[in-house]
Amino acid sequence: MAIYGYGNHLLFANAASKEDGLIRYKNNVKGLNVDPDTGNVDGGICSGITTTWLIKFLNNVDAGHEVKAFLKDYDATRYQGAYFKELHGKAPDHLAQLDNVLKSNLNEVARKKVRQVAQLQFPSSSEWAAYVSAWGHAIGIGQLNTSYFMMDPNYGLFVYKNKQKFLDDLQAFVEARAARKQRDKSDAVEYIFFDRTL
Repeated sequence: MAIYGYGNHLLFANAASKEDGLIRYKNNVKGLNVDPDTGNVDGGICSGITTTWLIKFLNNVDAGHEVKAFLKDYDATRYQGAYFKELHGKAPDHLAQLDNVLKSNLNEVARKKVRQVAQLQFPSSSEWAAYVSAWGHAIGIGQLNTSYFMMDPNYGLFVYKNKQKFLDDLQAFVEARAARKQRDKSDAVEYIFFDRTL
């Protein structure tokens, strides 16, 4: 099954997992029955969902890297995402606040702004994750051993067994977002890389 989005662009074409990890129309808090403190949260909560996924992924929680567990846990992830959105900002801001009360075990290792995915230099470890900020939308990417992962709060969790196919789909995502947001070729995407603190 082909997945189209962000202006009818083909997405996740090379993923080893496709429809088994697919979610749709859940990147918001409408109908989530959040408490009064988060009642003012409206619209997308992609930044919070992505931060929650990063924590699960790097702490080796099944819902971070196993598609069926991700789907089963998604409502809890959305709920946590609404709270993180209340903190404003991106993953480093969310994690700094969270680490005041409990440990996320995440350590920021690098920040990069590039348009071409081929220019990225991934951490040397075989276990890392990144918060990707693409013109008003956040996704998570990561590596666990020899598998690569892309988590888009609008579409789901996608697993890749081949690095080049992962990179091709990540570039397709970047170009789809750029087209949707009418960005020039000089506009870059921000990648914030994390590893797990021991």
